[in-house]
This record gives sequence, C-alpha cells and structure tokens, in this order.
Amino acid sequence: MKKLTIVCELLHFKPRIWRRFEISDENSIQDLMDTIMAMFDMYGSHLYHLALPTKLNEFTRANRDERGKLTKNIPPKLFLSSLNIKPNMTKSRLNIGGFEMDNNFQDEFVDDYESYDDGFNIYDINNYELDENGNLNFKGPKRKKIKKKDPLDSLKTLKLQSGDRMYFYYDYGDSWEIKLEVEKIETRKKSENSLVPKILRGRGAGIIEDIGGTYGLEMVIEDDPDFKIFDKEMAQEFINEIFMDELDDDFFL
Repeated sequence: MKKLTIVCELLHFKPRIWRRFEISDENSIQDLMDTIMAMFDMYGSHLYHLALPTKLNEFTRANRDERGKLTKNIPPKLFLSSLNIKPNMTKSRLNIGGFEMDNNFQDEFVDDYESYDDGFNIYDINNYELDENGNLNFKGPKRKKIKKKDPLDSLKTLKLQSGDRMYFYYDYGDSWEIKLEVEKIETRKKSENSLVPKILRGRGAGIIEDIGGTYGLEMVIEDDPDFKIFDKEMAQEFINEIFMDELDDDFFL
C-alpha cells in the first residue's frame, strides 16, 4: 500500500490558498474529490469533476532533471487534453443525506463531457466546414472516444507518479479551479493503514458557496481578514467525520 503526498491550491486567487495532505492509493478517486471539497469548504452541492492531463504528465515525466525541475517549457496545447473523471454523486461521502437521484442522472452527467483531441485550435481550418450556401461555419474539433474512468476505482488505477498534476473543477457557474500536484509517493507503514486522508499543512480559508467565484471571495477577504485563516484542526475533524467508517479502532481509545 502506498501513500501519496499531494499539494493543492486554488487557482486565479491571491493571497495563495493551499493545502498539503496525504491519502492512500487504496482510496477511491471519489474519496480524493471528497477530500478536496472538505478541505476547501465545498459542500458538494454543485457539479464537479477531476481532470487528469495525461499528455502533460507524460511530457513533464520525460523532461525533468535529477532534482525534479522541468528542463523544457510545457507546450500550451498539452493543457487542452485531459481525461475528465466525473463523480458518482450518490456515492460521495458528502452526500450525507443519502439522497437518491434519477437513474439517468449519472449517465447523462458523464456524457456531458468529452475530452478534445490534441489538435484543438479555434483557428484550425479543419474545424470549419462550408454549408450548402457557401457559408463557413465552425464545427468544432474532432472528439476522441475515450474509456470512461469509474470514480469508485482506487487511486492506484491512475498510475500517478511524483510531479504529476491533476485539476479539480467545482461549480461551473462560479468556476472554482483547484490545481493538484503529487509531491511524493512512498510506502505506507503498517501503523498507517487508515484510509482517512491526513492534512499536513495549509494556508488561507476555503471558498464561499455561490459568491461569484474568486472575484466575490476577494471582496469578502478584504472586508474580513478572518477569512484568511485556515483552521487545520477543524478541517481534519470534518474529514474524520465523513470518513468515519474508515477510522481505526485505536482512534477512539
């Protein structure tokens, strides 16, 4: 069993809001998404997904020196290709009420998102076609058919390596974006067999639901400096609560 140390931060916002935490590779992908939401004060009440930029990670793996520093700039087009992993919202640990959704909800939600191929470019003539009247219309890039990833699969199925990135998107109206980077992967000790994620450090408060994204959050933080404080103990207590079924017996001694 391995444990991953991951650093994640809220993008497009200053001062920096970030978390460092550990999670077992035996945890599910859904567990990872639930952990992110718990650490950043997200209630799981909006649509969300995890994006794995496979091409970008392949590039960075091949272009790091012995210290782990990149030796080449990342081509911008690599950010346009991702494996998007949709949640199973009925199995989320944040679905505390156990709400059931329409049987078609999960399939329709998953089908709403597809990854574009690497050739996506709005200026590419191949993305246009002439209609019968001679008008040039944008038809969009070709879509690759990809194998969908089950969010209930374990993290080990992602085959992550140190330095790999992921991106978590939450509330497509407010457009919250969390960048994750795998800092290290190491073997878990027998005394560390819990599947409860552990927060190591962090800085800055989480988001505020339905506030209008980072712009609205900036206005609140300007008026109330208390929102800059990250209460690690309270955040860990909440994670312990939603992962209650995974806590070791020793936790209660």
